[in-house]
Amino acid sequence: DTYYGTLGIIKFTEVDSDNIVDAYNMEIPNYFYRSGDGLYLAAARQVDTIKLSAYLYPDLSNTATYTDWLADLYPYLLIASASAEIFRVTGKDDKRRQQLLDLQDARANLIRNEVTEIG
Repeated sequence: DTYYGTLGIIKFTEVDSDNIVDAYNMEIPNYFYRSGDGLYLAAARQVDTIKLSAYLYPDLSNTATYTDWLADLYPYLLIASASAEIFRVTGKDDKRRQQLLDLQDARANLIRNEVTEIG
């Protein structure tokens, strides 16, 4: 969610599509939101190039042959993410907060070990 360019760094913040204005009814700078399968980005200045990477949800239709390096090396990252989403949907905010803390720890572990790409 960060763009590194010759003019500096642009940090894009994820927002809800109905929350793109601030308290003064001004459009917030450098945001993005998801809409269906799409991603909408808005920058406060002209951007020529954006490098984007994402972890996509895997196809689990055939679990007998499923392999994933992230799941193999960092299963707690996926477990905490899935648990937080389940708790969000079921309205268990206290348990969701704990899973988000676990998710933050798992992400920090991933970054600390400098895993950026395998394969």
